[in-house]
Amino acid sequence: MRSVARIAATFARARWGYRFATRDQLLSWQQQRVNRFLGTHLGEAKFYGEYAGAHLRDLPIVDKALLNFSLKLNNHPLKITQDDIDDLKTYGFDDQQILEAVMCVGLAKWANYIGFGLGTVPDYEVRLDLEKSKAVAL
Repeated sequence: MRSVARIAATFARARWGYRFATRDQLLSWQQQRVNRFLGTHLGEAKFYGEYAGAHLRDLPIVDKALLNFSLKLNNHPLKITQDDIDDLKTYGFDDQQILEAVMCVGLAKWANYIGFGLGTVPDYEVRLDLEKSKAVAL
């Protein structure tokens, strides 16, 4: 029950709590959250304990490879090829770990669609640049 309450609180905060007048304010807030995560929560994981308070560039190359794969899967799912899977395998990921990454990206994307379906909207004007296939804040 606690997790349902936490999800509801997170949704409410995202829907009605955060208001950014400019894109720079949003980016600044995001950077603060990333820094906070790197400084506090990252150190709680056994594997990443030594990276507590580190900069993103200091994270292991293996993690960066997984993040790049996830970003490509999220933004251009039809462009994922066997080469992308093989690249992850060169970093030591097995089929189960790759499947888990694909499922996490899919679940996050699904959650975004649910949010859009419920009527959540950005707090800034968004223009979809179809040629570059990404949203650009004005």
